Amino acid sequence: MGERDDHMAGIAEFLKLGRKPRLDLHARHQLLMQAIERHEAGIRATEIEAELVGAGCTEAEARRICDEARPFAEAAVMKDIKLPRTSRMPVNYYFALGLTPRASLDRVRMAYRERAREIHPDRHAKEVAGDVWTRMMTVVGDAEQVLGDAEKRRAYDLLWLRRSRDVTRDHATPRERRGDWDTRHLWYMAELSEMEDRIASQLKHVMELLEVGGLLDPALFDLRADVEEYESRILSVRTQAQATPQAFAALAARVRQETQRKDRLLAELIRGIDFLPEGAYSATQRADAMGWVAECGQRLAEAHQAHRAFEVEQLRAGLAAAA
Repeated sequence: MGERDDHMAGIAEFLKLGRKPRLDLHARHQLLMQAIERHEAGIRATEIEAELVGAGCTEAEARRICDEARPFAEAAVMKDIKLPRTSRMPVNYYFALGLTPRASLDRVRMAYRERAREIHPDRHAKEVAGDVWTRMMTVVGDAEQVLGDAEKRRAYDLLWLRRSRDVTRDHATPRERRGDWDTRHLWYMAELSEMEDRIASQLKHVMELLEVGGLLDPALFDLRADVEEYESRILSVRTQAQATPQAFAALAARVRQETQRKDRLLAELIRGIDFLPEGAYSATQRADAMGWVAECGQRLAEAHQAHRAFEVEQLRAGLAAAA
């Protein structure tokens, strides 16, 4: 056990008997320092609060210490980091690339290449508002630069969290502490996009097995699990959109439209999985299965293309809001 853990355990031992007394100044200062370190390390606030409660704080005191530590940690992380001007715009770099904040470095690079091909000004040279595509390319380029660098990415995450907290402050309720509904919806949509990528990979694998006459059972198990998760997530996203406060109704309505579009794809996926043969299969079954996989793969590609158009639409809207 390290020095930090020994100290936290000592405070917890001192405070654990009976009703938790008020922390003395020394104990509170030590816990504040630990909370600052945990914030700097990127630990979620809920986890930091839980550690503080485990060290003897009341829940209210843990929340106060966690909130008090946050600006110190943010200042330390951002002190020597210079972010691009576009980082201050109401456009989240992750969502501009169609990613969630969990995306790996390789995924960031791949997403940048894909997005850059879609919005490159040369592809939209004949449009009247050609400068919009140039501005989008600038944002996407900055996104790749920042999210591809660990220190800049951490600083950007803190910057966006600060902005999200400002929005949350005006819209959170005692029952729902997360008040930044726009960020929530765009994150959910990015998750659906990642799921579609996984399903596309699973379909490709099934096709490869069919081409060589291989057994489909293991691949079907994985495909079925991904489709079931996709179905559950679509329902959850739609439910959240329906419960969105009026201030965020515009994006919520677009999210509902996109999830309804995905329903048609989902129905075909569910039908097709039951149609694919398990165990040994005949040449006729093989041909039929290959036809379905090809057709479903095409429908998935079309749905994914529509999803990416939605992401570009949101990127464009963010730039318009910043103008």
